[in-house]
Amino acid sequence: MTDAIGLVLRRCLEDGTSFWAWSADDWVRLIAPGHKEFEDAWPGWIDGSVRP
Repeated sequence: MTDAIGLVLRRCLEDGTSFWAWSADDWVRLIAPGHKEFEDAWPGWIDGSVRP
C-alpha cells in the first residue's frame, strides 16, 4: 500500500498538481493500461502487489 501512495505522491510532484485535480486520463497514465506497462513505467519503485 505504501508503494501505491508513493506513486500517487510522486506523480503529484512531477505534474505539480494534486491528485483530486486529475482527470480520468491522468489516472490511466498513472496505472497504465496493463500490468506489464505499469511495471515498466515504474522501475525500481514497485513490487507485484501494487497493481494486482
